[in-house]
Amino acid sequence: MLPIRSKTLASAVLLTTRVAGIGLGYAGTVVMTRWMDQSEFGRLSIALTIISLVSMVALAGVDQAATRFVTQYSREGASGLLRGFRAWSNRIVFGAGGVAAALTTVACLILSPDWFWSSGLALLIPAILLMNYIASIRGQLIGRGKPILGQLAEQLARPLVVLAGILGLAYAGDVPITASAAAGAILASFVVAATIQAVISGRHRADAPPKFESMHWRRIALPLMLTSGVFLLMNRTDLLLVGGLLGDDDAAEYAV
Repeated sequence: MLPIRSKTLASAVLLTTRVAGIGLGYAGTVVMTRWMDQSEFGRLSIALTIISLVSMVALAGVDQAATRFVTQYSREGASGLLRGFRAWSNRIVFGAGGVAAALTTVACLILSPDWFWSSGLALLIPAILLMNYIASIRGQLIGRGKPILGQLAEQLARPLVVLAGILGLAYAGDVPITASAAAGAILASFVVAATIQAVISGRHRADAPPKFESMHWRRIALPLMLTSGVFLLMNRTDLLLVGGLLGDDDAAEYAV
């Protein structure tokens, strides 16, 4: 058990990390609205909403289940189950994520191919897998008692890369910034964050042969996904409705 002082310090660092991440994210939004046309920002906002919803469904609660099971197996010393859960998580992240990305691509190409390319959604499709990988590793690190490392890539590195990318495009004279260009900066941020997570998670590997309890893990993960999914749906689907009914310009105003 950590001393009270150590726990307090860790909590303070974690809170500071989250606050800094919120600040960087807000700064990135301000910069994008400054150097993007209203319609371009609206299309990008809708594309990001689609990616968030699709990734949430594809992840199927694995990130939240990871916190529970990694904590349990680490405490019990069940290295085989720990390694099995990680392997199962990767199958969900890349298997279900790949299927979801493919279905999203096909659906958008059928319904609105021009919007699919102009909104930057085409560039953001790989972010479905990257987002889910980042979330899965974050859950595992939190389960191991490393919440600061779990939040580092997502809360600091990713918004910092987005901000740097948008500023770089603006000062290079590529203004107004298109949705596709901004999507490229966002995709780069996910690549950087996923790389950081991969490096961090590589320090914690179980040596025992993997053991699988896939049905049990799935029974726990799916209700967790539904619980968090309701909150995401309530806070994101309205932007899709505004964009679909009123257009990209109104979606941009609503997003801000």
